[in-house]
Amino acid sequence: GGQSLKLAVPVPERPREPDALGRLASPETNLVAPLGILGLSLDESLRALLPPTRAKAGVVVAVVTSDGPAWPEPPQRGDVIYALNQQPVTNIEGLRALLNRLKPGDAAALLVERRGQLLYLAAVVD
Repeated sequence: GGQSLKLAVPVPERPREPDALGRLASPETNLVAPLGILGLSLDESLRALLPPTRAKAGVVVAVVTSDGPAWPEPPQRGDVIYALNQQPVTNIEGLRALLNRLKPGDAAALLVERRGQLLYLAAVVD
């Protein structure tokens, strides 16, 4: 009734939500067709949804489509692309520009960060 109470309420850290990436991307604006992904330019708001990343710029894989190259190891949602064929990638426009230089049959080697580990993914572009 008339009593006042003091309570300690713990505030947990907000969980990382890489699955939310798919809701942020649209095929009209985020499609990177040669790689078969929907990508998002990495920024502060996206970094809040991901585990800590090594860099502040790159392209985050939001969705992997079925219309891409035959990857021996495909990109995964939440991967951050830092380079294509050893050329730095800072945003989605830069990634598209680098891909436009490739001809059908050229190799595409992506440097990606996945769950804190750097790895290369390679495929032949159609």
